[in-house]
Amino acid sequence: MTKLEISEIKSNLHLLKDNYGTAVFHGESYRLFQVGGRIANALQRIEETPWEDVDKGFLDLEEELCSLQRLYQETKDEGMSDLEEVRKGSRCFYLFVSQECNLKCLYCYGDGGSYKKGQMLMGEVTLKNFFERCITERNVAYDILFFGGEPLLNLPLLKKAVEMGNQKKTDGFQITFNMVTNGTVFSPEISQFMADHINSVTISLDGPKEYHDLQRCSGGDWSSHDLAVETISALQAADTRLSIRTIVTKKNYADIEKVYRYNLGLNPRGVGITPVDVPTNHPLYLTGEEYRRMADEISRISCENLLALTSEDEPAYYEFSYALLERLYTKRKRFYACGAGRAQFGVAADGEVYPCHRFVGMRDFYLGNVNNENFYFRNLAQAGEVFTPLSVHEIEDCRQCWARYLCGGCCYLQSHLYKGSLAKPLSRYCYFKRKVYHDLLLTFKQVMLSPEKVNRLNHNLKSSLERFKGYQDGYTNHVI
Repeated sequence: MTKLEISEIKSNLHLLKDNYGTAVFHGESYRLFQVGGRIANALQRIEETPWEDVDKGFLDLEEELCSLQRLYQETKDEGMSDLEEVRKGSRCFYLFVSQECNLKCLYCYGDGGSYKKGQMLMGEVTLKNFFERCITERNVAYDILFFGGEPLLNLPLLKKAVEMGNQKKTDGFQITFNMVTNGTVFSPEISQFMADHINSVTISLDGPKEYHDLQRCSGGDWSSHDLAVETISALQAADTRLSIRTIVTKKNYADIEKVYRYNLGLNPRGVGITPVDVPTNHPLYLTGEEYRRMADEISRISCENLLALTSEDEPAYYEFSYALLERLYTKRKRFYACGAGRAQFGVAADGEVYPCHRFVGMRDFYLGNVNNENFYFRNLAQAGEVFTPLSVHEIEDCRQCWARYLCGGCCYLQSHLYKGSLAKPLSRYCYFKRKVYHDLLLTFKQVMLSPEKVNRLNHNLKSSLERFKGYQDGYTNHVI
């Protein structure tokens, strides 16, 4: 068997072995197969062999390798529907209506909301030009995400944006409005505005008060935690579709379970936990050991959530369990980490446009300004020439990974900052994703042994997919 053939096995098949038996996950078809001990041992040897040595050392496994190759070839054309094709015609704009913020978060990557551009609020002229020059195609579904800074510091412009968007809707455009907020700016007027116009809200909450206020500082004698919880309660009362997202740092990584259960107790529809993104010399940076502990905890929580979906009616979704189930059930592969530069863009308060919200303020990725008369969507198409080649098929580290269609690759901004290339995923991030998805697949394999659990899981997943029709994974990944 040639090196190429063994490489195909190594990059497409993954062994799942526990006390419940042995199975193989085939990444291209999202299928799991039961296998015997000889084949399992052969695949384990292949997976443990470095890539540079895959062309030697397997002469005694010819029969097993042929069985694995048949398994790969019989399924390689299955499950090929592309997540990108299904969501083709979707476009997300992170609209920085406010580049001012009322908090002083210790890990803020946006320089307090200014993104190296200075404190400012978006004006009505810029907003009008955005709608005229970016919302231009009727066959495209637009997701406008109000972002900042703190977007609710510019409520008058939010109302004007909805007004302009609704006018576009009467002209045949598909538009939804979403928001990310710190939850500390709230009033009955804001509550009504959200209930009437906002499709989903993500609130940043880093768990119990002792963690949240330590990281998300108010800069005064008031608690950002208390205000955020009050906002969550008010939004719940208004039946707003609400998600909570937590940042894990050196200060709270050891108590992720406590943070998760606290957030879950607030009854959101989705919960997300994300490792902090700060320079290696930052006091909140997670060391390798701390990062691995975080990955272990998040993996355990993900598996627990998956099991909850087999025993409870419509529980809250944790991001990784939902992502896995969506792919296993729909067979839609994830070719990209996100829609950055292809279907997702960040529009700064002064009208400058970038490939996504994380690139705002980075001049090397500047795509033009909506206030310029010659700005048109072709400006954004230029970014596609850079980001479209960054699929898991083209990035070598991703192409060789069994989990590539579950993961989609690493954040391009992180790769750029830490590796100096958009196409160089971080090894710790790869470990994190493979760990979580490996453990989730093991849990899913166990669930499949119980018809009762399978039925409950099918019911919950069908219900959620119908309810979350506006969910745009890979484009608006702020929403669970």
